[in-house]
Amino acid sequence: MSKQYQNLLAGRLYKPEDKIQSMKNKGRYLSRLFNQTTEEENAERKNLIKQLFGSTGNIK
Repeated sequence: MSKQYQNLLAGRLYKPEDKIQSMKNKGRYLSRLFNQTTEEENAERKNLIKQLFGSTGNIK
């Protein structure tokens, strides 16, 4: 784990590396997709949340 990534996780200032910037972009992209779904698209929303957070509890 890089020093910059450790700083990010610790809430300290960091200089974004390519990996950190890529993770940030993916999060924004998945959030945007989630926000574009409707209440009726439950399966798609569940999928996007799992991609965004890695794992979830029981989603009904």
